Amino acid sequence: LKSGVEIVEPMARLIEASSLAAEQIVIISFHAEAIEKSFGSFKEFRKAFSDAAVSLFGSGWCWLVKSGDGLEIVTTSNAGTPLTEAKTPLLTLDVWEHAYYIDYRNARAKFVDGFWDVVNWEHAARQLAG
Repeated sequence: LKSGVEIVEPMARLIEASSLAAEQIVIISFHAEAIEKSFGSFKEFRKAFSDAAVSLFGSGWCWLVKSGDGLEIVTTSNAGTPLTEAKTPLLTLDVWEHAYYIDYRNARAKFVDGFWDVVNWEHAARQLAG
């Protein structure tokens, strides 16, 4: 018996990344119940994560983590990590200027928007299950 990720991931490659159908496949492969329980919908999760990453002052990281209460978005400054708080990172976005300045200059929001095209959902799902 194959896992949901093994079945859904190949289908995701057939659909344009920006389409609603692609987002639906992401939700299915990344445990829709966990996203919906914590954020209401994938769209609301994506907005909350992006907003947190864009609004982080200075250098740091934006994380989707698994904690005892489900999923949450946390930000850390400089070299901070949620691992010290017994939280399991599922997604991590580096928002230090070195991560985006050459390609995006001061347009952090454009950098964050591009992040969604390269997220490794299969890895995130394994971390969540793990």
